[in-house]
Amino acid sequence: MSKRVFPNYFLGRSISVLIPANTSILDKITGKNWLGIGDSAITLHPISSDGLNFALKTSFQAMSVIK
Repeated sequence: MSKRVFPNYFLGRSISVLIPANTSILDKITGKNWLGIGDSAITLHPISSDGLNFALKTSFQAMSVIK
């Protein structure tokens, strides 16, 4: 953390655990009586914020299929 950007910021301890935020996709996103939508079909890197857009887009697409 940059002291120039956050001069009064103190984490309190050092970071000791790193957790990967990998992307993934199902082999099949549809099956008999089910449809993968949003994170249930594909996970995107959280820093990019693409997951929110993808979830909204696929939910609207799924509405036209389910009707």
